[in-house]
Amino acid sequence: MPSIDDVKTWYNEHYSAKGLQSMRPAAAYPVFLDLLDVRPGNRLLDVSWGSGFLLEAARARGVEAVGVDLSDQAVRIAKHAAPAARLAVGTGEQLAFQGGTFDYVTCLGSLEHFLNMGQGVREMLRVAKPTARFCIMVPNEDFIGWKLLGHQGTAQQDINEHLLPLAAWRRFFAEQGLEIVRVTPDRWHA
Repeated sequence: MPSIDDVKTWYNEHYSAKGLQSMRPAAAYPVFLDLLDVRPGNRLLDVSWGSGFLLEAARARGVEAVGVDLSDQAVRIAKHAAPAARLAVGTGEQLAFQGGTFDYVTCLGSLEHFLNMGQGVREMLRVAKPTARFCIMVPNEDFIGWKLLGHQGTAQQDINEHLLPLAAWRRFFAEQGLEIVRVTPDRWHA
């Protein structure tokens, strides 16, 4: 298993080499805010934000946007994409926020790369208000597109990746104390 430093180095190199070209366009992020039914005046934490586009989309809707990412390079990228967002370098498994702080918590396409996914979810729950809504995007191990293309997982599988079928993800989230309200396929690639 890689160390946290290995993962940080990999993402710093990845973002340095590819920048925003390796990420979804800004127009792909408002759908996540729609799923959360965000309201102005609330606070959103995006864990492992990557580009910062979700943070900027939240700010445009009057939501205070805060992001945490392991990669220093992600911070540099996000400062351009979301200049008004509060950004911090850190791991999703050790969030440097007080408990009960956020109305919304997102983690889009990143949880599967955490070294300790359970600890990451527990930290997200800790910093969320009791009434908080979550939007967590994880890969379906049985995604037909990967099978047709001969892939074993996401484009970031080189460093650390946990793939599960949907039923196993449901069990995992329930075991962490989350109630799944809705499962929606990711249509961006289509």
